[in-house]
Amino acid sequence: MAFLVGALMFTASGQVAFKAGVSRSRRPLVIAGLAGLGLAMVCSLFALRTLNIGFVYMATGLTHVLVLLGSRWILGEPIPRDRWAGAMLIVGGVLLYGLAA
Repeated sequence: MAFLVGALMFTASGQVAFKAGVSRSRRPLVIAGLAGLGLAMVCSLFALRTLNIGFVYMATGLTHVLVLLGSRWILGEPIPRDRWAGAMLIVGGVLLYGLAA
């Protein structure tokens, strides 16, 4: 489970770092984004060794929510209400899937 959480966090942080790097023309942030996504892939491989692929795949939907939070808190982007509602639906769906598994 720790590898799955790591994969989610590295994916989200990599995406936010990409956005920050491209928006501000900062190469180190783009490289950090690449490193984050590389680490996410490694964590995903280890997560798949012990967890059901359906659960891992469903949980990756949470990266959308984490990127949304990162774009708001780190990049200061405004987030419309409908996107917050969508994020809540994603979290609810992952929770339902997890409880059923």
